[in-house]
Amino acid sequence: MNTVAVAFQCELKKIFWRPKYIVILIIYALIGLGTGMFATTGDSLGTASGIFFSLSGPNALYSALSTYRMFLIPLAVFMLAADIFTHELESKSVKCVLLRPVSRFDAYLAKCLAMLCYIAIALGAGFVVLAARQVISAAIAGTTANPYGLPAALRAAPGAAAGAASQGLTALSVLSMLGEALASYLLTLAPMAAYIAFASFVAVLIRSPALVMFLCIVSYLVFAFFGTFNSSVGAALFTTYTGWYRMWLGHRLPWQSLLTTAGLLLSTSVVFFGFGYFLFDKKDI
Repeated sequence: MNTVAVAFQCELKKIFWRPKYIVILIIYALIGLGTGMFATTGDSLGTASGIFFSLSGPNALYSALSTYRMFLIPLAVFMLAADIFTHELESKSVKCVLLRPVSRFDAYLAKCLAMLCYIAIALGAGFVVLAARQVISAAIAGTTANPYGLPAALRAAPGAAAGAASQGLTALSVLSMLGEALASYLLTLAPMAAYIAFASFVAVLIRSPALVMFLCIVSYLVFAFFGTFNSSVGAALFTTYTGWYRMWLGHRLPWQSLLTTAGLLLSTSVVFFGFGYFLFDKKDI
């Protein structure tokens, strides 16, 4: 495991040495900021506090997450796979990794883990910026005392003790909302692991980085099409479950359904990882 940890650190550093991946993180943060500015909710009443609430409502966190998981994260995964697998294999720079006392399995695993770590950092950047904006907007608007834009008549509470209790409940509600949103972002990493395993397999199979990007994007669009218009086929595709956090945190399904979905994502990840490593191990480097 020490060799995997060292190889993982090296792969993560190589990712951040490429300026475009720093730019991607900045874009993710800006998208989170923009979503926080323009997201609206059905709870806004059009008052001054309601307007600020529409800028900082909980829907903004999930609107940004939908953009990340459906478009931006898959593209980032495909780019990473093309760079750290296909490009390094074709340029023979992967020899530098294998010259160290690192097995091919450890090197392959470290690359996949570095990709997953980068995706986690990207999601975290978007979440932190958007959550900070929500808290700041709520503080400026005074919505910590009125998080859901309720009319003054409904918020009136006799006595200072009642007001203090209401304030405490508000803080708890805000923390609960942010905690649930954070859990949604973390749960999104599970289907992204399947994306990484799939993209890594394609990247080892194909010799051109541009072709890897093209095939991954086309495959993603085809999977998304069948997942949308053919429910029986879509139920067996890992791309259908990027929003599976809603199964855990929204309308909770029976444990059997949750375990079935988790098993599908795990088996997909293991199968693609296994095929990808097999090809990587057989490469003449």
